[in-house]
Amino acid sequence: MELIHAQNPFNRYVAFDPPARKRVYYGIGDEILIKLDDDKHFTPWVITAVTDSGFVVEGKHFVHPERVSAIKMYPKRRLVGLKRILIYGGAALPVLMLTNYALNPSQSQIFIPTVAGVSGGMIFTWLILKSFDWGGMRYKVNQNRPLKMLILDMKAP
Repeated sequence: MELIHAQNPFNRYVAFDPPARKRVYYGIGDEILIKLDDDKHFTPWVITAVTDSGFVVEGKHFVHPERVSAIKMYPKRRLVGLKRILIYGGAALPVLMLTNYALNPSQSQIFIPTVAGVSGGMIFTWLILKSFDWGGMRYKVNQNRPLKMLILDMKAP
C-alpha cells in the first residue's frame, strides 16, 4: 500500500460528513462498511483506488457514490476508564465480600443482597456502555450528507 502512496502525487480520500461529528476520511487501503442501494446488509470493503467520480473496492468493483445508501462507522472508544472500573469492580466486589465473610463468618449477612445488587448493576451498566462500541453507528447517505471524493495535492507549496 505504500507503493500506491509513493507513486501517487495526490492523496485521494473518500470523505463523509456525519451529523454532529467531524468529517471522516477513508483513504486507499482503509476498510469501509457500506450498504448499496440493492443490498440488505452492510458489507466491509477495502478501498483500493479513488477517482473523481467514485472509488474502487477490492481492486475490481467500482462504486458510484450515488449508489451508496448508508455507511456504518464504529465510534472511537470513549469512557474506557469508566468501563474498566465498572467491569473490574463488578467482578471484584462479590469476591472481596466472600473473602471477607470467609475470614469473619460472624459478620452479618445483610450485605449479601446489597453487594449482589451493586455488582450486578455495575456489570449491567458496563454491558450497556460496551454495546455502543459493538453496534456501531449507521448513517444514511443522501443529498444533505453525500460521500465526497477528495483529491488533495500535497506537492503544492
